[in-house]
Amino acid sequence: MFVGTHEDETGVVTFKGIPFAKQPVGDLRWKAPQPAEPSNEVFEAVDFGPSAVQSKSGAEKTSLREQSEACLTLDLWTKNMDGDKKPVMVFIHGGSYAFGGSADSQYSGQYLTAAHENLILVSVNYRVNLLGYIDFSRVEGGEEFPDSGYLGVLDVIEALKWIKENISAFGGDPENVTIFGESAGGGTVGCLLVSKPAEGLFQRAILQSGDASLTYPIEKFEKNMQTEYLMKITGAKNMNDLMALSTEDIQKALETDTGKTGPEGNSQLAGLNNHPLRGNDSIIPEDPYEALADGASKDVDIMIGTTADEWRYWIECMYTNLDPHQNLDKMVDKYYPFIQERAYDILGDYPEKDELIKEFLKMENFDGEKYSDKYPHIWNYADLNTEQAFRLPAIKTAEEHLAAGGKGKTYMYLFEKGVTDEVLEIMGACHAVEIPYVFNNPIGYEDLGAPDKNLLSDVSSAWVNFAATGDPGHGWTEYNTETRPTMIFGGDGTLKMEDDPKSEARILLMPLFENKIMAWGN
Repeated sequence: MFVGTHEDETGVVTFKGIPFAKQPVGDLRWKAPQPAEPSNEVFEAVDFGPSAVQSKSGAEKTSLREQSEACLTLDLWTKNMDGDKKPVMVFIHGGSYAFGGSADSQYSGQYLTAAHENLILVSVNYRVNLLGYIDFSRVEGGEEFPDSGYLGVLDVIEALKWIKENISAFGGDPENVTIFGESAGGGTVGCLLVSKPAEGLFQRAILQSGDASLTYPIEKFEKNMQTEYLMKITGAKNMNDLMALSTEDIQKALETDTGKTGPEGNSQLAGLNNHPLRGNDSIIPEDPYEALADGASKDVDIMIGTTADEWRYWIECMYTNLDPHQNLDKMVDKYYPFIQERAYDILGDYPEKDELIKEFLKMENFDGEKYSDKYPHIWNYADLNTEQAFRLPAIKTAEEHLAAGGKGKTYMYLFEKGVTDEVLEIMGACHAVEIPYVFNNPIGYEDLGAPDKNLLSDVSSAWVNFAATGDPGHGWTEYNTETRPTMIFGGDGTLKMEDDPKSEARILLMPLFENKIMAWGN
């Protein structure tokens, strides 16, 4: 039995910190999650569970909360306990698979459920960074830990199993479950679409700025060298040594500078984080797109999209300990070479990449936009990264889902509404900017400005409509590969359908993406 409480601000019913599995501590560290033990005890579900173990950063508020390896908990909101068969939305947080947690105020389900009485919202905690995604195949004793490369994904599957078995007690419909996530959460949703153990656990899926391309092959794990650095920092020689480490030892190791810069510019061990390991046909196949085309989740409805300026988000990440309002010039100065280097790296060894980049830089004119004179083509480089890492993968997912020819519907969106803070307006419609709109959260991010209130209800209701019925409403038509109809959440706060937005970039870059596939994982 679970005893919940009411949110002070909205009065909605909430149950927090519910354990959905045995906690992965002791001998269960780096092991696949196991079902929670049945219990007749009363559980006071009134506080969030601890955050997963991660490096501490002021940029990630949940990292400053209590951390523990005993982190497999979920949180639930509903306006009231009346009725049954309510549609269920299950949110999977982002954070590069390295950070984050369900206690983040941006993910509070109280505002969405306050506005939509016939809804249950669940948010899930899962293992991150080296406790969730690491490879031990070359470590003595590592054969006993075959699932270590995708534990975070398995954690979410275990949570979905718990939801299927228990959500009816809270008034939810176990046969009307929508999973949704942003960034690494969207990547996790993409993995679940092609993961055999997840079959039948959800009926709909929303992928926000992430899909199954946010996974790594074993070669990328080896290139990141996170396992090697962990053993070097801790002095561990084998799995027995690693299992003997305390949580504090792992926390300290995560925050140790390795001297090697990770993919997002962080040289701490935490910055060498891996994405879920692909190549296991049962969990995450080597080519998730091929699996989709072959019929994985063909009868699941999907909604997928990105923001227009995804990669401008990383401006703030250049100095996470500084206030961007006071240090924006310094951040952009560091961001410029970072975004250039990333643009070339993401294209790998493609033989014609220099000519391709030159062609792309001609496509859109940012003359007159702040910093464009001092840093030539800065926003074009940001766009190139956005296309290759986010928008083209989203389009590819939609295409392959359609190719399967199942009953599942497919919807595409592009979110163009930018940040509202005047100082930081150059960040545009950056990565994660849509989250307050999805959660109907009127407060928004403290540094990016309050969301457009006129757009809040439109966006959040589209997500809820889709979860409830498979149709987001608002005149949003299904995607197809002939006209490519896409819902635009406009910079002016309006909604409109547009065929094949940014088609020139898609036509230029998609052959490269299809040739290279998985830009983040190479």
